[in-house]
Amino acid sequence: MVHHANWPEEYRWRVSRLHKLLGEEGFLRASLCEVKRRCGYPNCRCTRGELHRSLYLCHSQKARSRMKYVPAAEERRVREWVARYKEARQLLDEIAQFYWERLGGGKE
Repeated sequence: MVHHANWPEEYRWRVSRLHKLLGEEGFLRASLCEVKRRCGYPNCRCTRGELHRSLYLCHSQKARSRMKYVPAAEERRVREWVARYKEARQLLDEIAQFYWERLGGGKE
């Protein structure tokens, strides 16, 4: 087991935060897309400009874009999962950069 006590505080904080994120429930590698549209009923409010709002998860998989509807009741949880994935990804990139710089020497 590697002890990081002598490593920079900002590195230790990132590793600690990543461990905390990984212990929480839910990750989604996707973006949230809000779609506004008209339903087609002649007397609906959308004909006066108040469009209907729907939320979708947008995700690329095997070079294909996919969209999945997010029910209003699930919106808060789904937003948390997407945000958690983005934060974890950012932390991983920063930790990897730390190791890249730690190698030192050599040409890039």
